[in-house]
Amino acid sequence: QAFLSALYAVILPGATGNGGNITIETKDFRLSNSANISVTNFINIGERAGNSGNVTLRADTATIGSAGSLYDTGIFAGISRGGTGRGGSIKVEANQLNIIGNGILSTTTSGVGQAGDITLNVRDQINIVGDGTGSNRNGVFARVLDSSSGNGGNVIINTNNLTMADGWGWYRDWE
Repeated sequence: QAFLSALYAVILPGATGNGGNITIETKDFRLSNSANISVTNFINIGERAGNSGNVTLRADTATIGSAGSLYDTGIFAGISRGGTGRGGSIKVEANQLNIIGNGILSTTTSGVGQAGDITLNVRDQINIVGDGTGSNRNGVFARVLDSSSGNGGNVIINTNNLTMADGWGWYRDWE
């Protein structure tokens, strides 16, 4: 079994409180090679729990993803099947944001709680660029998954320049 590099602030089955927040402030940020950050509510059906935490990333330049990784690389916030609280939100404040290869920003709900929002406040440039093969999904996702009764989150983009190419994804969808 593989172990991934990760930062987690999650609510596990049997817990009743709120999840913690993750805040990262740095000049240059790079998340690659299947590493991930997660604030997720993993509660079982019938259990009651609080809200997931939020992820805030502040950087001059932020790069999420890399080509050729076995698993997705990204920042995830969500409510698992049966979860009742509100899903966490993802907020990126940067001068430049690159989501490349298999890079993902994702908020989801597969429970009754609402998925969180994704807010990108990026002054100069956002690049969402796939590997061109179509073998990796990458992009920004605010999703409601199968059998969920919760609402999807919003994707809010504030930038001067936005480039999307080579198999990028941008979704506010239901599966």
